[in-house]
Amino acid sequence: MDRKNLVEADLIFDIDADHLEVEKEEIFVCTRCGVKESSGDRCDDCGGELRKITWITPTMLKKASEETYKLVEILSNDFGIPYNELEIYFSGHRGYHVRVTTEWVRKMTQPERKEIVDYLICRGIDVERHGIKFRGDIFQDPGGGWGRRIFNGLKRIIEIGEYRNFDFLSDNDKKRIEINKERILMEIGEKGFSLLRKCLDRGKFMKIIEKSIEVSRVHLDPVVTQDMHRLFRLPGSVHGKIGLIKVRVKDVDELRSFDPFEWALLPFREEGKFRVYYSPRFNAGGDTYGPYQNEVVSLPICVGTILVFKGLAEVERK
Repeated sequence: MDRKNLVEADLIFDIDADHLEVEKEEIFVCTRCGVKESSGDRCDDCGGELRKITWITPTMLKKASEETYKLVEILSNDFGIPYNELEIYFSGHRGYHVRVTTEWVRKMTQPERKEIVDYLICRGIDVERHGIKFRGDIFQDPGGGWGRRIFNGLKRIIEIGEYRNFDFLSDNDKKRIEINKERILMEIGEKGFSLLRKCLDRGKFMKIIEKSIEVSRVHLDPVVTQDMHRLFRLPGSVHGKIGLIKVRVKDVDELRSFDPFEWALLPFREEGKFRVYYSPRFNAGGDTYGPYQNEVVSLPICVGTILVFKGLAEVERK
């Protein structure tokens, strides 16, 4: 046993919607009377115990797929890994796994994997090293890589008016940006953000850069990639928290339209009876189900299993 040692390990990335800034639908449901509550430990009607359940929404899954797409693009563009050496999987629950099949990466050490993670999540990033430098009042156009991503992030913040929500900007700061918005956007590519730089002091401008970094970086689970002993769910296995299958996404183009509630369902389409405590309205397998509350309903087994695994229903045995 003492001669055993780790020879190599897959390089895998984990994107989980639970770690992303996206609104979650939390359900408090009484398993005794099925009454949906906003919060609390006990049901107001019968005193039964309330279960707190996070429902997987299309918004959460879309956000997870967007982060995964971002990850794949950076691995390809910045690390030179071909798309055909990146395997994308729906994890079976709230996100995606990306496995790099390039042979040499399997030999990477833990510190080397940490460096890749640091790059992807922008941990300790020095913006000046990525071409974002100030020369007097001129903000220089950075080129490619993270400099370009941060640059584009700033452009997006101005275009969609996200700066209006920044507490660190005063009303006068926001007014100056609003007045000069069109000119600021027109200047991009010629003088960078020189006019925007003139609208704000350096400290506030750097805070906007930090906001751009936050939206541009990859929001992955760093521990998963760095842990060389981590075991991953096998493709084709069922996730015990929701009853969906871990399945392969064909390519990065399919990722954009991939619907887990269509392609990751169990292969059991025959119907069964389920006692549902509560269920929101949702789509699965091309059909719409719910809302249900404390009732027995006939559902395809692949759909009813989702509610059972989420703790919202049980199999009706009568």
